[in-house]
Amino acid sequence: MKNFDCSIPTRIIFGEDGEKQVGKLIREYGFHKVLIHYGGGSVKRSGLLGQVKELLDKEGVGYVELGGVQPNPTLSLVREGIELCRKERVDLILAIGGGSVLDSSKSIGDGAGNPDRDVWDFFLGKAAPASHIPVAAILTLSASGSEMSQSAVLTNEETGLKRGFNSPTHQPLFSICNPKLTYSVSKFQTGCGTVDIMMHTLERYFGWSKDSAITDRISEGLLKAVIEAGRIADQNPEDYEARATLMWAGSLSHNGLTGFGREFLMQVHQLEHELSGFEFASGIPGTLGGACVMNAGAYGGEMKDVLKQATVMDQAGRIFTIPAEELEMGYRTSVIAKMGYIVLEAVIELKHGDVQKIRARMEELKEKRVTKQPLEYPSAGSTFKRPD
Repeated sequence: MKNFDCSIPTRIIFGEDGEKQVGKLIREYGFHKVLIHYGGGSVKRSGLLGQVKELLDKEGVGYVELGGVQPNPTLSLVREGIELCRKERVDLILAIGGGSVLDSSKSIGDGAGNPDRDVWDFFLGKAAPASHIPVAAILTLSASGSEMSQSAVLTNEETGLKRGFNSPTHQPLFSICNPKLTYSVSKFQTGCGTVDIMMHTLERYFGWSKDSAITDRISEGLLKAVIEAGRIADQNPEDYEARATLMWAGSLSHNGLTGFGREFLMQVHQLEHELSGFEFASGIPGTLGGACVMNAGAYGGEMKDVLKQATVMDQAGRIFTIPAEELEMGYRTSVIAKMGYIVLEAVIELKHGDVQKIRARMEELKEKRVTKQPLEYPSAGSTFKRPD
């Protein structure tokens, strides 16, 4: 078990009608002006937004509101929220929604609390928030676990970059979790949320460190419960126990509990972020192992540019790892091909890039391939090697 530092200070108010406590809770904490932050019209149509306003009015808590959060929250709306918080002297941000609303709220809190820095600098790793406006939440979607985590992800529409970072400033002060508020979530979104919860757990579970018995058993129990609850919620959206299981599992899957004592990367989630260096392979049918064997390449790029190591098995069944400098990768060959090894695993290294440039390069190569290799003619595929 690896060393770890555990701190999960978010207060959770879990169960039916928890949202009815929001006005009283905010008053007890001593806040005076709240930014109510939300997404589309569902919180209005459901009556939840109106109910929250009435509860704040009842307790004498002032508020302003900012809607419009979309999936993959945007920097432009965050900047709008920062200016609103400064103008109105907001001292608490109340997120009503799911992970996107929470991430947008956390970002606004960082920006408003650090007026001497542009909030995007935090996502680029140029600085860390020194202060923040705290965030609280009323959760309406079981998925991201942002209601109990230190993470936030934001998209810069101007550059197309999507970035995330963790900070203690992102830990919500309290989160109200009423499973009944998720009854109206569609089957599709319920399924997406269920998978998200599982991936937050699996990406930790399949980390590269040795087993951590307690953490692994917690992860396995959570996964079993989520699989069953997801199936039930798909068939009966108003099954309280299933919705409650998904909601609580979402919080536990991303608050650190399923990763304590382990080393992990969250590699599948990292794939959401734009990475450059593999554009040459776009549209080439094949496998990663095969690409390593032959040092696959096209249009100025090849596997040896990105491959860092390969784990292989020889003909005697021995398994070992070969670093890049020993792979002897040349034109459509490698030591893997020469020795008849079987590739079991490969590590590649890509770099952050401009999503628009990446997409443009992929489209350019696609057009070249379509022009030179017409798809209307039948083909079983081919390989060739230029003569020495």
